[in-house]
Amino acid sequence: MTPLLFALPLLGVIALFTALGLITLMDPHDPALQPGPDTRAALAPRRAKVRSFRHVKAWCAPTLSLYPTSRSRSRGSAHALHLKERMSAMHSHTTVRWLSAFLLALVLGGALAFSVAPARAADGLPTATVTTGRLNVRTGPGVSYTVVTRIDEGQSVSLLARNTAASWVKIRLANGIEGWVNASYLRASVLIADLPVNGSTTPAPTPVPATGTITAAKLDLRSGPSAQNSVVAVLSQGQALTLLGRTADSAWVKVRAGSLGEGWIPAQVTVRLPGDENGTATAPFTASVAVSALPVVAASVAPSGPRVSLSGVNVRPATPVYITVAGFPANRDVAAVLTSRNVPAGFVVATGRTDASGSVQLFFRQPDMWPSGAAINEASLSLAVGTTDGAVLVWSGLAYRQ
Repeated sequence: MTPLLFALPLLGVIALFTALGLITLMDPHDPALQPGPDTRAALAPRRAKVRSFRHVKAWCAPTLSLYPTSRSRSRGSAHALHLKERMSAMHSHTTVRWLSAFLLALVLGGALAFSVAPARAADGLPTATVTTGRLNVRTGPGVSYTVVTRIDEGQSVSLLARNTAASWVKIRLANGIEGWVNASYLRASVLIADLPVNGSTTPAPTPVPATGTITAAKLDLRSGPSAQNSVVAVLSQGQALTLLGRTADSAWVKVRAGSLGEGWIPAQVTVRLPGDENGTATAPFTASVAVSALPVVAASVAPSGPRVSLSGVNVRPATPVYITVAGFPANRDVAAVLTSRNVPAGFVVATGRTDASGSVQLFFRQPDMWPSGAAINEASLSLAVGTTDGAVLVWSGLAYRQ
């Protein structure tokens, strides 16, 4: 729009002079265009009888204005001068006529170019004018998106893109704000359908991280998604978590536990109460989303090798503790030994024998005294489960509270 505003005054002046020139040329009373009596006499056909070559020369002399005969030089010179003046005037007006025609073509061509060329903003983008009052500018192409701002009727905006249906247009305001408006309320300088399609519409909102909280008294944070991976930290009840992913079978969850770092925790643990031989599977943490909704960041890990799982890691005196043994050698005697840093020898709290699959379940109640009669007052205890021949040994930790 800006180039047109600057060019209009110049085009107006050119058009004015062109019009005046054309009016002058078309004036039938213009003396310069009227033949004088001498011109008419010189151009009129002669019907006099030509008697000799001398008379032919005298008759042609006025017409051959530049080369009169000697006898007719006086009168012929006057005719020739008159003709030259008229021809000069006619040539001058012809030049003016062509110049006027050229200027008129320039004016008409410029006007046509401005009327056909789409209006563009200073940044080269096509523009549009708002045709309704207080038009909502939204974050996306639809009424469900948040309103960024509102623009008034008559305001000019730059056009950036459209949605697939060409029913919404992405615009940019003079202050740089961008958003989407309903195309029905714009008078655009180009066809809306000619705008590029913005397939992504608005950037997808940043997903809110899934979170969780440990509900078990104690839970091992491991370096990988299996019980065979090393323990990197012990999580306490109430520990806040950020849920990062899961295994393909949703058996393990990768978490970030604040300053304790990242690691893996089981999605479920088995809690066995007295009289409950099979136990109850329960999640050791609460989560803001279902575990299955988390992204898969590791393949499922098939259990392999010797492994031991406990019904709970937080124990008090007389708390029942169920030990599930799997992956051990078949038909072997196994024992569970409770130890601590102060009593490294410990004592056997449960025994059993693996079946043909290498599995067995052991059970004991947490004692409150060592075999020596000393009270158990350590906060951290260790439970070593292995074959009696020493071929396999697996360690687990217990948190003891009196």
